[in-house]
Amino acid sequence: MTRMGDKLPIVYISWRAVPSSNKDDVWDFIQRKFDVPISLRDFVMKDLDQKWRSWKYDLRTKFFTPYQKVQQHFACSDTRVVEDQWKNLVQIWSSEEFKKRSETNKQNKSKHTFFHCAGSKSFANIYHEEFLKTGVTLDRGDLFIRTRMKKAGSPVNEESAVMIYKIRDIKLTQQSSTSSSIARLGDAYEQVMEWDRTGRICGIGTGPTPKGLWGSRSEQKLRQDNESLKEKIDALEERMKKIESRGNNEDSLAGRRVRILNFSGQVVASGILMSDDDDNVVMGKKLGGEYYEVSILIAHDPTASLFIKNADRKNMNDAVGSHIMLSLRIIDLHLHPIW
Repeated sequence: MTRMGDKLPIVYISWRAVPSSNKDDVWDFIQRKFDVPISLRDFVMKDLDQKWRSWKYDLRTKFFTPYQKVQQHFACSDTRVVEDQWKNLVQIWSSEEFKKRSETNKQNKSKHTFFHCAGSKSFANIYHEEFLKTGVTLDRGDLFIRTRMKKAGSPVNEESAVMIYKIRDIKLTQQSSTSSSIARLGDAYEQVMEWDRTGRICGIGTGPTPKGLWGSRSEQKLRQDNESLKEKIDALEERMKKIESRGNNEDSLAGRRVRILNFSGQVVASGILMSDDDDNVVMGKKLGGEYYEVSILIAHDPTASLFIKNADRKNMNDAVGSHIMLSLRIIDLHLHPIW
């Protein structure tokens, strides 16, 4: 398809410059020949872009020698090439503007260090083969490692070796996910390679885009906030279950309504004793010994000073609705459990 000069002329300097009418004509032609859903149009256009550029590159490699006179290139022995288009293309390649752009591209290409050794096999094929072989779905971190390791078992170069080590290190400490998605926000690959700023999702080839897979950045942020909130709610529910379980245990203090006293024995607040678990950390300090975690419900004396303070909580009024650490010496436990 990309070698059909009447549909996709080679005279344009880039795929963006190819008129929309030509692309629409090609799409109509493909739909007449194949059963391709409209949802795949963007993918097909990106694939045509790559193949069209590869076709021009092949022609340039075989039939064009830089620094020769333009006239010497006007004959192309490939019969699939339209003669007039070839002449125009030679003029483009011989221009100073193209030479300058080509040099810039060479310099940019020289900065790429993570070359893969997958050959002509697509990442999609590698992903599918691995699934058929092991039943395991790879993510893009796995794919990076799989395609940067030689058959002998060593990385293709030192730069890739560093990235492979970092990805493996994060995957060892990262909580395993039940998601079968090849790419996730905050996955090991993204943490090592940073944000996908190119409008594509790096590491999985042509097609998927960050917006297409994850939504816009605002949607991604909202989804992350929702997931974080859900984790907090789940943790709170689990904690409340433990507290309820302790409250049902007559030997446990957790779950009891309590009164908080000052050193003169006056009631300054009411609340619930949430935990006496030595592993809990409250207000930056570990519980244990005579210290307990208390949820303050009512401040009878809002100005009463807290036994342990921090930047946000200095008196009982500041502590209402939050959990604080208190000494058993100022907690009146002679009340019934709330459960």
